[in-house]
Amino acid sequence: MTAARPRSPGRPRASSREEIERAAIELFLKHGYDEVTVERIASTCGVGRATFFRYFESKADVVFYAFDTYLATMRTSLEGAGPRRSIGQAVTECVVESTRVAITNPTWLRRFVLLDTSPGLRANTAEHWSSWSAVLREWLDQRLGAPQHPDEPLRRAAFTAAVREVYLEMLRRPGNDQDDPDRFVSEFAAELRPLCRSLARLLKPR
Repeated sequence: MTAARPRSPGRPRASSREEIERAAIELFLKHGYDEVTVERIASTCGVGRATFFRYFESKADVVFYAFDTYLATMRTSLEGAGPRRSIGQAVTECVVESTRVAITNPTWLRRFVLLDTSPGLRANTAEHWSSWSAVLREWLDQRLGAPQHPDEPLRRAAFTAAVREVYLEMLRRPGNDQDDPDRFVSEFAAELRPLCRSLARLLKPR
């Protein structure tokens, strides 16, 4: 009986979506998103193309998969927000809780560097942030009901856009520390809460 051939030394094979995602994000940050191919990601992870595509539909999906998961969490959180909470309070709590879940992914914050610096991701980035706005706007319309004043749709759009931009600026801020997720979320909530409370004033008709 022939003895089994020992495995050659080298990088351990990635065995999960998270491991492939982590390796790919690091490659994108080091070499540039547009310069890294699916073949290179698969080779770095010690897997074949078929394994890569079992987890991700495309190279861009590596970057946006966690965002899509975050968005689903945010939608569920908003749908469960009770009517007793003010709009500013409900939005703060839902965005913070969604971020608390998302940041358990060790590459969550690092991907925002890619989104700002990779031309090949710009179209997908705009599409995903539009989806973020749509989730918040749909909840806002359900919460407030049909507009009673001509300027209400504009005010709701302004509120949604303002909250999104505040959130983006917080995620992009240099020095964000994902190594201490509890601290990051706590500081994030402390800053977002008064801003959402102030922005909610945009919703009041004049």
